[in-house]
Amino acid sequence: MAASVAAVLIVALVLFTMDLTPSARADTLLNKAAWQQSEEQQEHTSILLRSEGHACAVSTNFQLVSLGDSGNSSCKSMTAQLHRVGWTGNDGLSASSFRAWRKSLPHKTDSIRKVTDATEIQTETNDSPIRKAVLRLRDSDDHPVTARYEFAAEGNEPAAIIEVGEQSGLPPVLTAHSSDVPVPKPAELPSHSPAVAVINPLDDAEAHAWLALSHAGLTSDVLVAVNRQPDAVKVWGVVPTEQAKADLTSALQSQPEMQVDITTDGAQESPSSSLPWTAWRGNIPPLAADQLQAQFPNDPQASQQFLNDMDMLTRRLVAETRSREAMLTLADRMPASALAASLRDDTAKLDTSIRTDLSSLATRLGPLLGSGLTPAHRLSYEEATRLYALVHELFFMGRSQDSLDRDSAWAQTRRLLSQRAS
Repeated sequence: MAASVAAVLIVALVLFTMDLTPSARADTLLNKAAWQQSEEQQEHTSILLRSEGHACAVSTNFQLVSLGDSGNSSCKSMTAQLHRVGWTGNDGLSASSFRAWRKSLPHKTDSIRKVTDATEIQTETNDSPIRKAVLRLRDSDDHPVTARYEFAAEGNEPAAIIEVGEQSGLPPVLTAHSSDVPVPKPAELPSHSPAVAVINPLDDAEAHAWLALSHAGLTSDVLVAVNRQPDAVKVWGVVPTEQAKADLTSALQSQPEMQVDITTDGAQESPSSSLPWTAWRGNIPPLAADQLQAQFPNDPQASQQFLNDMDMLTRRLVAETRSREAMLTLADRMPASALAASLRDDTAKLDTSIRTDLSSLATRLGPLLGSGLTPAHRLSYEEATRLYALVHELFFMGRSQDSLDRDSAWAQTRRLLSQRAS
């Protein structure tokens, strides 16, 4: 009997794996790599760029050093191409940045290719200055090791192809153009090479957008969002009052690259079409309906307050983790800007709020989760979104045909809420 059950589980796992589309597999790989990157809290001290036989070293603090005979102009040209998608510093070789870029694309085609000791994610699109991107992740630890970007032609300039690698060099497998240009390590770079500090105007505008939302207390609200576009930063959504709308608009209107599309809850004509957040909905009774009834017998007011708390806390966690990741990514992208310190200060406040909300959620769910739970101190945005979905499957009309069974949903909820071992 046990052998039969094992065989069924193996078949189910194989079928599940086969059903994953390339895009779903890419999402899974990038989520894992981005999480690993955040766990390590490590970044490359410098990366190497190469295009058309020219090589250039780029460090995290925007120190650009030309290699070979290309001159500093080729360094500026390559970094300018990366600036077109809002990337500076190490973003060209970052799983988090690659993931964020893919998520910004309305239309894309993904493919996955296995190479020696690594896996390549390829994304093609017409909705970005980058038309084709390939990120290689090392199989042993999901570490990004190389990337290749094909840009759309700009004006009279031909389409650029830029390769990105770690400081030890770029392997030939991703090389689009043959070249004998040596790629020395940073220790071999000339100390007298000039440095160039560049702040992307869109980075500056996005920083002002996030700081304005933070000062208005809106980084914990899923109904307001910041969207990075090729030539502008859009702040949009729904705020509680006309005064909040006026304050936010006033704070952002001086930024030339900014688009502000804010309305108020009372003035919104079509709620379903103009919100950056769609609540979880399903058509099957909640998984833990009987447990909720047992916890609050003959007390509908307490039961409703519990549900209100569950919805509020999980929505806040989604908004807080989304804002935190976006602000930290932006601060890492623009360390030469004075705004980076302000972004980090405000993410520290979000860290405190996230810990408080996780503790409150764990306390409210304690009677159902069981003893021995130490609340987590943080979540990724993907984990917070999953936690929101699980709580709504358990307690609201938020299930679909693909939902987990109750025990599995509780087990996942407990794992997400539990503090991870250091």
